[in-house]
Amino acid sequence: LRPEGLPGAFVHDLFAEWWAQPGGGADDEREASKPRPWLKAEAGELCSFGAGVGGCNGMFRPVEYDDAGHVVLYMNDQGAIMFRVEEGWRMNSEFNVSEFDYSAGVDATGVWTPQVPTKGSAPTVCGPQGPP
Repeated sequence: LRPEGLPGAFVHDLFAEWWAQPGGGADDEREASKPRPWLKAEAGELCSFGAGVGGCNGMFRPVEYDDAGHVVLYMNDQGAIMFRVEEGWRMNSEFNVSEFDYSAGVDATGVWTPQVPTKGSAPTVCGPQGPP
C-alpha cells in the first residue's frame, strides 16, 4: 500500500491524524525547534543554560588546571566562573571565588542547585554531547 495509490483526502486525513497524535510530527517539530546551545561547545568546554542568573549561562572554557591536569576553573564570555572546591563545583556570575550563585556535587555536569531561592532556576550544564 503506497500513499500515491490512495485518494488525496484519505492521505491528508491520515497525515493529519499522525501529526496530532503523541509522538507524531507535531512533537518532532516542537523538539527540533528547541534551542540546543551545547552544539556550539568544543571538546573540553561546558555549556550552561537555563540559569535564573543570566550571567551564568553560556559557554564555559577551561582557564586553570591543577597539577594533575584537571580543570579547576572555567570562565564564560560574560566573566562568570565555574570552579572546583573540595565539596564539588560552584558557579558565580562574576569573577569571585568567595561567593557563588549555584553549586553541584563532584561532577560539573551533574545536578546544580541555587545557593538561595532568589537566584532562580538552576542551570543545566553539559559538554558538546548534550544533557544527560
